[in-house]
Amino acid sequence: MRKRVELRVKDANSVPEREQLLAKILPETPKEVLEHFLIETASRSSERYVELLEYISAGTSRPSVVERLAAEEKILSLWRSAEPSLSDLYEYGGLSQDDEEELYDLLDELSNVLDEGLAGRECRREITDNVFEYLEKDDYGTHELLYDIALSACTDEDDLDYLSRTLEEQGDSLEERYGPASMMKYYKKSGDREKYLAIRLENLHRSEDYLDLAEFHRDSGDWEEAMKVAEAGLEKADGNKYTLRSFVIDRLDATGKRARATELRFDQFFSAAFFKEYLKFRRECSDEEWAAYEERVAERMKSAYPDARLFYHMHRGESSDALTILLQHGRKLYWNSDVFAAAEKLEADHPERMYDCYVRSMGNLYETAGRDVYALKARLMAAVRRVLVERLGEVAKWTAFAREVKKGNSRRAALQDEFAKVIPGWRKL
Repeated sequence: MRKRVELRVKDANSVPEREQLLAKILPETPKEVLEHFLIETASRSSERYVELLEYISAGTSRPSVVERLAAEEKILSLWRSAEPSLSDLYEYGGLSQDDEEELYDLLDELSNVLDEGLAGRECRREITDNVFEYLEKDDYGTHELLYDIALSACTDEDDLDYLSRTLEEQGDSLEERYGPASMMKYYKKSGDREKYLAIRLENLHRSEDYLDLAEFHRDSGDWEEAMKVAEAGLEKADGNKYTLRSFVIDRLDATGKRARATELRFDQFFSAAFFKEYLKFRRECSDEEWAAYEERVAERMKSAYPDARLFYHMHRGESSDALTILLQHGRKLYWNSDVFAAAEKLEADHPERMYDCYVRSMGNLYETAGRDVYALKARLMAAVRRVLVERLGEVAKWTAFAREVKKGNSRRAALQDEFAKVIPGWRKL
């Protein structure tokens, strides 16, 4: 029997202290002791086993076998975790909301791990066979995910043939079951360039479609064709082109074509209409470029979202314009911390008008609502107090207003609770 050595460590509480202590102990520890510890630890759970394999894979010069073992154990572990809930779903016809969300997450992760293509054929076939046991039954909302898993388990033509034969046994077919998006995903993974392009070129509509094709050409080493596709997408594609435009901008920057990149950044800023995009655009412009774009920015900013216009005017020191936006759109604004911070800055020069703004933004103070609404109104009410008490010194006006609101909501315990959290002295009023 191996003699057990007891180590008494009193002072190694922090991570660096533990690392230093282990650095002293490990060189003196026999190899078989460490091997026994690792095997024993890994055998306690699938998670520990996968963690150990992934760690070894990262530290070895020939990781392929270890990567395969780690991927297979992770795949089988995810299936073992999902199957009890899957079985209950098909046996009883439903799950609790939490169990259902957890099941969908597990199946989605399983599909993603299979997509990596690291697992061996035996593991992939096992998952496919397990999946089809449930696909033969009535659908309880998981069939689409399960079919995705079956396709993700395919990495070559033999796998695809196996899936096709299995579908035919069910009276189904590969073409009827999987749409263009799924088949393109498979052909990209399996490296069948011609079949991928044949489907892709027939399905170029949205900006995401053009980006997918552009990235395919880029990954194939053909940047010239990738940029032709991306530029065509900017002209023809439907939908939001933010990500596609970013793809083009990055390549233009890398190749020194700054004028075109700057023009696209200008379009990028207004496609998002967020203040952070304005800051990014301003930061990336030279002084000369900014002089050419400043008036165009100001003109387009007139149609941006109210919060973006608020921050834009605050950034430029145009407090009267910022105040106008708050007064006009206060009730429709999403009052996050940034909006509150901007509003507080305006209080110093415009306390009376900011008082009006906060009161208007609260809307009806005597309606029943959820805690999130009460929490927002509480923050606005705290701002009212700050303006009246600290800015204007009108303590009596604040006290009278606050007592009226408190009395009118005496039966709304949740509102009283939220107000008491952020308003000094609320419970004592």
